[in-house]
Amino acid sequence: RIVALLGTMCGCCLLMLTQPLSVSLLGVLYGLLSGVSQALYSVFGKKLTSRNAAETNTFYTFLFATLCSLIFISPIEIGTFVKDNLSLSITAFSFLVVLMTVVPYTLYIAGLKNTSVGVAGIICILEPIFASVLGFIVFSDPVNIWSILGIVIVIASLVFIELEEKILRKFEGVKNNARL
Repeated sequence: RIVALLGTMCGCCLLMLTQPLSVSLLGVLYGLLSGVSQALYSVFGKKLTSRNAAETNTFYTFLFATLCSLIFISPIEIGTFVKDNLSLSITAFSFLVVLMTVVPYTLYIAGLKNTSVGVAGIICILEPIFASVLGFIVFSDPVNIWSILGIVIVIASLVFIELEEKILRKFEGVKNNARL
């Protein structure tokens, strides 16, 4: 798994080489906090899937996230914005909240029932690949040899981890049969 993790990290770094980089301490801090938050979401999500349905976990996740977000925004400003832009608000809510947030998180938590947290985290590394491809298709973002190489490395790392899992399962089966 360490080889796959290093491969995915290198591949993602190569994906970023399509444009000049500017790195800020605050950006790195946000990235690290995002990674820790995602890891905690995975660990607690895996633990809770044994007791609750994925939809229940997602509901409570978004309920508490919404309540915590109220610290940073004014409900009065949101109400005024929605009132002034009702059709835009309904479209944005439907698209961004339901399709782009609730559905993926629910599917992620449901998937945790059938895989380990580590494998799920590595599979989530496909997100930068999809973002790069969609960025190219929708926004004409540049693609170069480094980004293509990054995509290949990430996919190869995921194939490697899957093959490793299959070999380990097969080995465990042989070991268990030998004991009988």
